[in-house]
Amino acid sequence: MCGFILTTNTLKKTILSCKNDILHRGPDNQKFKFLKNYSLYHSRLKILDLKPRSNQPFTDEDKKFFLLFNGEIYNFLELKKKFQINCKTSSDTEVLFILLKNFGIKKTLKEIKGMFSFAFVDVKKDKVYCARDHFGQKPFYYNLDGNFNCSTNIKAVANLNRNLEFDKNCVDFYLNSSGILPLNRTIYKNIFSLPAGHYLIFDNKKKSIK
Repeated sequence: MCGFILTTNTLKKTILSCKNDILHRGPDNQKFKFLKNYSLYHSRLKILDLKPRSNQPFTDEDKKFFLLFNGEIYNFLELKKKFQINCKTSSDTEVLFILLKNFGIKKTLKEIKGMFSFAFVDVKKDKVYCARDHFGQKPFYYNLDGNFNCSTNIKAVANLNRNLEFDKNCVDFYLNSSGILPLNRTIYKNIFSLPAGHYLIFDNKKKSIK
């Protein structure tokens, strides 16, 4: 279990203030990365490749792409062999990073098997590609309220939101259904859950979900 936050809010103190919202998800390493248009934070629980080289936000020497990833890719060794991927680490994170970098999100999602949520930043194109696994085992929350914010934890998104308001209908639904919510909704009006098996593209201050 790891945690991450991505926001287009580039005020360092803003994302620093959200650190504790996901700290419990990854006690082994915490790392910030501040780009021109994005602020990234990852809290890591080490499972595969315990060395610092697999810490996140993950990137390569070109620093044109950055990955925030929570979960596990079960078939990463098969994909590593299939696509003849040369890795500097022994982690599934690097395999996912290279697949997204070289083949894009559509092909990558057709190939990977596992439980995951991730946000992949293309610095040159100024785009963010996000996805949630086919069964929704890993959480992914987001909102677009002036800034685009996404995280593994709803509390982090709530703290980054400028106009937070409860959705009474969803709260009533939650209380009357033993803790169930509609697939893409949360108890907040303008914070959403990415449905299982969906991916989101944030580009030019707009989002599209497929």
